[in-house]
Amino acid sequence: MKKMILLGLITLWPIMASAQQTAKELISASIAYHDPGNNWPSTKLTFNFSDTRPGKDDREATLYLNNAKGTLCIMREDDNKQVTRHIANNKCSYDIDGNFTPSASEIEQFRLSEDRSIMLRNYYLYLWGLPMKLTDPGTQIDPKIYKKEFNGQATNASKVTYDVEVGSDTWYFYFDPVSNEMVGYQFFHNEEKGDGEYIILSDIEEVNGMKIPKNRAWYTNPDSTLLGTDRLISTAPLAHKH
Repeated sequence: MKKMILLGLITLWPIMASAQQTAKELISASIAYHDPGNNWPSTKLTFNFSDTRPGKDDREATLYLNNAKGTLCIMREDDNKQVTRHIANNKCSYDIDGNFTPSASEIEQFRLSEDRSIMLRNYYLYLWGLPMKLTDPGTQIDPKIYKKEFNGQATNASKVTYDVEVGSDTWYFYFDPVSNEMVGYQFFHNEEKGDGEYIILSDIEEVNGMKIPKNRAWYTNPDSTLLGTDRLISTAPLAHKH
């Protein structure tokens, strides 16, 4: 029996060893873990979030995502009003408590600019769509797989930069070496200076055939100061019409 097990391990080892020779293969393996059915591109869901910040009130947000149509709406409670940004193909519209013609003062008060709305869309799509979003155009993946410790855990890491028109930060993504689960990531504005932030992921939620980390805790790179935690509270089928 021992000889049979040993023979089996010897037979499997070349397959296991060759499975992840490059960071692209590592990322593909992580995508296979998080989204085995390739559901992210056609996802149509409502996400409810709660963002906590030290010394501040929790901030609730609802995300209405239709990846199939390329639309995303973000609703946040602000000054006891429901403020919703509707974004479709880089075009933005807004409503406040159902009023789709906000006044000039409301536009200023709630920062209802196209630039900020697109930034928020990209923020939610990127961070909650990882690691699947690492296949987007403009993503430059360093071929090397880095062996790094992250949050006290040995990980396989990939280094990612972006085309100039996409982004200027340097990112590292950290994966469990056995399951390929993404356990965190880190970015630097200037890696030599050690600035930027790192994000620890925890708890997996099964959503529409995908494994999505529920909690994202943000810390500063230089001194590990906690900046806040983004929490996925619940999801539901998409009922919102853009």
